[in-house]
Amino acid sequence: MSRQVRMKVDYLIVMTQDSNFSNFLIQLKVVQNFYKINFKTAMFNEIKSKDHVYDVIIIGSGISGLSAGLWFKDCGVKNIVVLEARDRVGGRLCTEKVALEKKKGEEDKKEREDKSGSNKGKWINETYVDAGGAYVGPTQTRLLRMAKRYNIKTYKINTKGNSLYYRNGKSHSYTGTIPYNAGIFTLLDINHLLNTTDALANKINDNMKHKDKTNYDEITVKQWMEANSISKDAQNMYSTALRTVLCVEPSEVSMLSWLAFVKSSQGMLRMIETDNGAQERKFIGGTQNICQQMKFELDTIHQVSEKKRPKMWLN
Repeated sequence: MSRQVRMKVDYLIVMTQDSNFSNFLIQLKVVQNFYKINFKTAMFNEIKSKDHVYDVIIIGSGISGLSAGLWFKDCGVKNIVVLEARDRVGGRLCTEKVALEKKKGEEDKKEREDKSGSNKGKWINETYVDAGGAYVGPTQTRLLRMAKRYNIKTYKINTKGNSLYYRNGKSHSYTGTIPYNAGIFTLLDINHLLNTTDALANKINDNMKHKDKTNYDEITVKQWMEANSISKDAQNMYSTALRTVLCVEPSEVSMLSWLAFVKSSQGMLRMIETDNGAQERKFIGGTQNICQQMKFELDTIHQVSEKKRPKMWLN
């Protein structure tokens, strides 16, 4: 598909993590101008146009966009295209191949077969490393069903052995999720923070009072944590949990966003736990392998090369 091709579509599905609606409109305008797309208003449950090229255009080939494409395909819609600005599919699911250092005495041509059941090729002295979303838990049933669709297996994360907790320059060995030897006041304080977070997260819904939403959106997690905790050790533990799942500092996240995230994760402990938690398993072959198989099944991904990608300057 070249830039000169004009497309007439019935539906436009935009998969984006950008919550800023103005940015969404800008992105939509860029896509419209770049691909010369004439967007047509149509009822969702009926396709009336007979001269269209595509029934559905999906922007973004992350797992949400690919899932939308498969949903339409499973419903019998045939003319689907997924537009992707990167040179790969998967979005935040990104798996890299990493060469392994050969051990002394290891045969150069030693081959190992990928056990995923979907990649039948061989790989030599390499392994897979997830550079984006990596873990899956028992509550993520939709993702697990998609993996089962392609016979992609999971393996359980090892939880045997002790963990180390550094406090006041000293290391302390412990088992479980929370260091039980952190001190009684620290444990009481972290328990208070976790329970209070869960209680507030359960109140997040569309009927929540606008004033409450505004108040939580105007403060960071760090500000809330310091106002509701007296133990620095408890604050450090809480901050570690946030850094682990969001990869940012507590000072960079609004409390409202954090509460919404916790609610979608079904609570703090479920989110940070390994056994029966969100970190329980990983996929053999990496998470992006699922997106690759979805891409092969759809067979309608159009990727914009770096040279052809439209550029924008905003004053």
